[in-house]
Amino acid sequence: MNNIICTYNNVEIYEDDISILCSEYENQYDDIEERINKPMFFTGLIVYINRHLFQNITDRSYNNDYNGLNKIFFDCFLPLCSKYNRTVTLQNFCIMTGISNDTLSQILSGNYKDGSKVNPETFRTVKKWKDTAETALIDSGMAGNPVFSIFALKAGHGWRETSPEPPQLDIIQQSTPEEISARYSDAKKPELPELE
Repeated sequence: MNNIICTYNNVEIYEDDISILCSEYENQYDDIEERINKPMFFTGLIVYINRHLFQNITDRSYNNDYNGLNKIFFDCFLPLCSKYNRTVTLQNFCIMTGISNDTLSQILSGNYKDGSKVNPETFRTVKKWKDTAETALIDSGMAGNPVFSIFALKAGHGWRETSPEPPQLDIIQQSTPEEISARYSDAKKPELPELE
């Protein structure tokens, strides 16, 4: 019982299940050393895990067991990303578990599309996943590919560049001779002394 990651919808998911599926997937390829470092390898792996483990236990609606999914995220998905040197993303987690990415967006907005409110605990759980993925992108940018990471942070996490406001300059508006003349038309002209 030590290697149970979690029980999800009355199905026990063992750490060995994930390890076995990873080994099966890797063993399909003769050139695994070359393939394992390519991004599509990891995408294929998580699709393989979904089809052989999660496809039959997730109901793809918003009535999922988010406590179980939270354990899967932290006890299974994060170690997989680390093992295969991939940045943690919610999209990949959704692919692996069969959850709709749209459902996670609804949860993070606070309302499902039918108008019902999201359970606050579910919101906190999914927000924790989003924050973890955001942190992974920050780390990825600091370690290697800052341009892509910044793009991904802007697109997926609402980051934006804020340039400093230019300083306010007090611009003195110049008056035309006609405006000056009109402004002082009522002024009494000084008397000039007579010079000898």
